[in-house]
Amino acid sequence: MARGAIGRAFARACAAALLCGAGAARADDSAPAPERPFEFGLRASGFYGPIDGFVQVPLGGNPGTSSSRRPTLSELGISDAAFYEIQGRFRWDDFVAFAGYSGLDLDGSSTLDQPLVNHGVLFPAGDHVRSSFSFNVPNFGGGWRFELDDRRLTLMPKLDVALLDFSSSLDGTAAHSSRGYTVTAVRLGLEGAYQLGHGFTLELDGVASIPIPHWPQIASVTGRVSYALFPTAPVHSSVFLGLGGRWIDFKDSQALPNHIDLRSGPLATFGFTVSY
Repeated sequence: MARGAIGRAFARACAAALLCGAGAARADDSAPAPERPFEFGLRASGFYGPIDGFVQVPLGGNPGTSSSRRPTLSELGISDAAFYEIQGRFRWDDFVAFAGYSGLDLDGSSTLDQPLVNHGVLFPAGDHVRSSFSFNVPNFGGGWRFELDDRRLTLMPKLDVALLDFSSSLDGTAAHSSRGYTVTAVRLGLEGAYQLGHGFTLELDGVASIPIPHWPQIASVTGRVSYALFPTAPVHSSVFLGLGGRWIDFKDSQALPNHIDLRSGPLATFGFTVSY
């Protein structure tokens, strides 16, 4: 997916989620309770849904060492993904620092319809290939909260550094190839939350890479509805359900570049948060 297309999709998703939130919002019986000046929190999320794209893996950037825009996930028998995200955060007044990790592993098995060259290794047509890919993304960053509408609406612009930790492995009848590398992205994002009342909150979380040439585009948008389980307890906890999407687009500067184009969504998401 081109960077411009990712940006347009990201903007449309954010605008749609904000409009939905404005339409669904309703006042609670009372304003939100006072909060402590500092807070520790943890959020764990699971995701599941369709995924598509390709992974081009040359050898030393030399032409002819990888099939163009291949292998595709579909030709390797990969059509859906289940992955997780964990994020810890610390808030002091309106400043928020956070660190997280997203783990995405894809495994497939298929018989090739046409020859495939991957990292300088030829897999002939008719070969049965087992594949394994990892697209893991640790990140860390910070943001500043703004509270509006009697603290029912919270907006937080944020900045983070994300690492795309990629690895791949293909095993055929008589051939094997593997590759791994790590690249860095700097991203801007926005989090929003509107308290609908009676323990329910509508949340939006979106982030996209700053468009720096030959740096990866790692973008996501997620909308959630959360429910506070024990709002008056010292340790706050909630559960949530939602929908989201993920995009990874990376193309380096070699003559034949390493090129990842990964698109997933719509993704069902669920999980829980705890904070103290």
